[in-house]
Amino acid sequence: MPANMTAEDILGYQGNLDHERIYPLLGVTVKIRSNDVKIIKNADIALGHWNNAGNDFDVDNSNLCLDIILQEEAEINSSGEEHLFIHRYRDDIYLANCDKNILVAFRNAGKGLAYVTEGLVNDIQGFNWFVVEALSLFLVTYRRRVPVHASAVTNGKLAVAFMGKSGAGKSSLAYVFMKHGFDLLAEDVIYFGMEDDFRIWGNSTKIHLLPDAIKLFPELSNCVPVKRPNGKIKIQVPVNDVGKIKPVHCVKNIDICLLKPDRNSRDSRIEPITPDYLRDYLLSSLEPGFNIELDSLMISMEKLLKQRLYLLTVGSDIDAVPDLVSEIQDI
Repeated sequence: MPANMTAEDILGYQGNLDHERIYPLLGVTVKIRSNDVKIIKNADIALGHWNNAGNDFDVDNSNLCLDIILQEEAEINSSGEEHLFIHRYRDDIYLANCDKNILVAFRNAGKGLAYVTEGLVNDIQGFNWFVVEALSLFLVTYRRRVPVHASAVTNGKLAVAFMGKSGAGKSSLAYVFMKHGFDLLAEDVIYFGMEDDFRIWGNSTKIHLLPDAIKLFPELSNCVPVKRPNGKIKIQVPVNDVGKIKPVHCVKNIDICLLKPDRNSRDSRIEPITPDYLRDYLLSSLEPGFNIELDSLMISMEKLLKQRLYLLTVGSDIDAVPDLVSEIQDI
């Protein structure tokens, strides 16, 4: 060891993690521990809404634990600096790094560890995206919850998920339904439970729309598009800003609409599809991040395919779609 290097320089912080919080994320408990209270405050911003769910669901009391350690550094990075992570995944082990920020999670053991800099912690949105949510969801989903690329809404009687390729209009449709009094379950990802633990879960308190959504929704004209941690430019709308809408944590059943945009028609139409139709779509459209859950998807897909399934061809008059879809309650 060089004369000017201490053991802490090599091993990182070895002291106590005196700050902790437990969240029932997707109905599965995950404990976050840290040596710095700012990290717990950030985690509350990302996951605190789960502790406000009341008795909406039974909680799976797991032993999942994520330790996030603020490490000392000679020079503090600016909080305005863009954080670009390199991600690697193999054999249920996740690794990521960005400069001096190092993340690792072991799904079999249910453990995650992150050494982070103050510059990343001060970038609250980036920190919660890359560290708190990424590692927590990585642990929680393992053999418990299966992620599927979709948005979803519910009004208490009817729950609807919208699936389709990027740009198909999933978030825009969710926003339209919110304007019609539906609560938001998910803006981008739904999670369904494994086998006997089947429910459909969401984790969204905001909805993000492409900048050109202002053409469809003039009331958003004063919203300034922002660059999200994944690099995409979006308009960010908190759920509570849309009337009396609130985020919903889970539903027991959901109707699934596979989207097919039709820009040459004003009117939309909806028709039933077979389970094989949706199965073929799901298996042929797995995107990076979703494909690592293929085994779990194959195990539990039959539960998902027992929901009512539709092809929703969406015309230019999307404001009429909520009434059209609501009619499927009578089909």
